[in-house]
Amino acid sequence: AALKPVMDVISSIDAVNAAGRPFATLGDFGWSGEACGQLNERASSIKMKQVGESVRAQFTPTDETWAALDTLADQIIETISK
Repeated sequence: AALKPVMDVISSIDAVNAAGRPFATLGDFGWSGEACGQLNERASSIKMKQVGESVRAQFTPTDETWAALDTLADQIIETISK
């Protein structure tokens, strides 16, 4: 089961108006890091379109994490600029 803050976000997504809209997930976690997957599942189930891959960091972002965030940011900009 999702943690309460994640469930709050998941349950606040308006399924009627969200279909077709882009989304991306990123997360910083200490142990299991399940929030990105749970958010992706919910958004995909209501037909939202995922932009790029989820970016996750455990405790402290690495250089690879920052590079992945730069890539994701570019993908988001490209998607919403269309």
